Amino acid sequence: MSASPVVPKLSEASRTATAHLLLAESLVRAGRHREALTEVTRALHENPELALGHFLKGLALMRMGDLEAAAAAIETSVALDAEDARAWLALGYIRFELNSLEAALRSVDEGLQRDPDHAGGHLLRSATLAGLDRKPEAAQSCRHAIEANPAWALPRYRLGVLLDELGQSAEAFAAVVQAMRLNPTDFNTRIALGEMLERAGRLEEGLAEFRAAIDLEPTKVAGYLQLARVYRQHGQLSEALTLMRTAVSIDNKSAANWRQTADLLEALGRPEEAEQMRATADRLENPPEAAPAASAPAAESAEGK
Repeated sequence: MSASPVVPKLSEASRTATAHLLLAESLVRAGRHREALTEVTRALHENPELALGHFLKGLALMRMGDLEAAAAAIETSVALDAEDARAWLALGYIRFELNSLEAALRSVDEGLQRDPDHAGGHLLRSATLAGLDRKPEAAQSCRHAIEANPAWALPRYRLGVLLDELGQSAEAFAAVVQAMRLNPTDFNTRIALGEMLERAGRLEEGLAEFRAAIDLEPTKVAGYLQLARVYRQHGQLSEALTLMRTAVSIDNKSAANWRQTADLLEALGRPEEAEQMRATADRLENPPEAAPAASAPAAESAEGK
């Protein structure tokens, strides 16, 4: 009996789909998401039950900002292959970004059941639990992330922040110091360490951390705001004003920053400048409504006059 002509056709379709998927995966890694989506579509046309195809489609859509469509694609992927840990974790991340926290936690737990040593998965679980106001569990997930990857600074920083919020100051400080030693160029870690040192009465060390954060990221306002706050609390109003002016120049859309600058000007006996700053803050908080566009007949009538 001769071989069925269907067999070579299926084999060829499989090879074609695989080629499209390999190209799609490399395009996703290169950040060429629209092209990747085109290749995935071609692969799924050859075989719509390719779990990897739906997973890559979801990744491309996620990075293009279409989170709802991305979630749908990766839901299809895990329905076709429930043992793919990375698909479950990607789905958890997308649901986290969509603020569907309970659903995100379920997805992350599915992923970690299949890959219990995934440090990123534990850190995502921590963020999700923190969002659900389950901070002790969130801290424990950070510890699991640290166990999975002891050289990764971010879980230690997150653990320190959580423990600080839970009132465990000594352990929080130790975690943030360890994070800073692993990654001394991280802006947020420097800010957190500065705040902890300040609260511990080690003011000069705290100020040094805020300055280090500014040196690392001179276009981020948080370092200037922290320094300005400390200077103001200690009566150094002119220094605080200089810092607030810098903050406003970096982010001129923050009404709160304009108001803080106005308050400093008022305290320094410069009420007219303070009033100008407050007027700017008022405009930011209550922008004037745009005039309605003229209707087509009204516009034609105006032109005919």
